[in-house]
Amino acid sequence: MSTSESNADPIVPGRSCAGCTMCCKLLGVTALNKPAFTWCQHCAIGEGCTIYAARPPECAGFYCAWMVNPRLGPEWRPADAKMMISFDAPANRVLVHVDPARGDAWRKPPHYPQIKNMAVQALRNGGHLLVWQGRQAFVILPDREVSLGVIESDAVVVITENRTPMGVAYDAAAYAPDDPRLAALRS
Repeated sequence: MSTSESNADPIVPGRSCAGCTMCCKLLGVTALNKPAFTWCQHCAIGEGCTIYAARPPECAGFYCAWMVNPRLGPEWRPADAKMMISFDAPANRVLVHVDPARGDAWRKPPHYPQIKNMAVQALRNGGHLLVWQGRQAFVILPDREVSLGVIESDAVVVITENRTPMGVAYDAAAYAPDDPRLAALRS
């Protein structure tokens, strides 16, 4: 499961997970050997976890961004949006996990303009926004999307910034964590 808001973060008043089990499909759970984008064997779809009291810590400590961020409106409720936002703090990235059965959901209003705005804000903060459309990953930049193809969830995404006469141009690439090219990029 991806890193998310900590369990200490307050849930937005009036919000609950009731009726939403998208995280049980979209996220991988190491403790359960559950891959991302498949339903958890312990999920009663649309109802909740059948092992709730004994669920692994990575599940117990997870809240999607809609649950803890009051700036995300009702259109971001994962069960309705068919996608979910989480945060990967160590990689300084916002993750949009899209239900493979509704792979184009993120490209439609009202979500796409908001995703673009979140991507710009992430860049300003030295991070980036990554959309997972199934196993396919896209980095959202101010002027375009960059398809990274099928990458592993631990891939290191590097955003480059080039000054041009027309302003700043961004690009993105993904590398395996042990790729020797990363050392040169970080220096």
